[in-house]
Amino acid sequence: MDLKDFWKLFVKGDKDAFRRIYEAHSDALYAYGINLGGDHDQVLDCIHDLFVHLYGNHKISENVNIRAYLLASLRRRLFKLRKTAEETVVKEGDVEVEESAEVGLITRETEQIAWERLKEGINRLPKRQREILHLRYTLDLSYPEVAKVMNINIETCRKLSYRAIKLLKADLETITYLVIVFSLFF
Repeated sequence: MDLKDFWKLFVKGDKDAFRRIYEAHSDALYAYGINLGGDHDQVLDCIHDLFVHLYGNHKISENVNIRAYLLASLRRRLFKLRKTAEETVVKEGDVEVEESAEVGLITRETEQIAWERLKEGINRLPKRQREILHLRYTLDLSYPEVAKVMNINIETCRKLSYRAIKLLKADLETITYLVIVFSLFF
């Protein structure tokens, strides 16, 4: 039995299907909610409210892209919550750099600079471009799925993604050059 079969049972109110759908998608929903700027408790509350609202709701279509449907629903809930609370809190996660004992000081510092530049570059991107990159490359959604979640057309989604990557690439070319120079001398 695959998730689509469980979704059909979930829509009809089956508790086991509810559990399976929740377990299959809760981590991705949480990561997406945090990426949208929600705090831990706010995101968890919205996820739980979403599933409580969906459970036994017979108006839900049985033929949907489950992941895209849940992500879009969570997005709407978070934005509605943010709008009613009139607060705009953006909390960015830290990018961690794995360090090895064998890596030299210069390489570690260069990598740290590169990660910091990437993080700064991502933070400078417009909010919609950051969201598209997260959906596309962190949650591995296709462009049509990202477009559906964000309620934009596919071409706009592709353009925003391309522009974001182009900006990040230009920003990182300088640091890449420095990495190559340091590698040659050390």
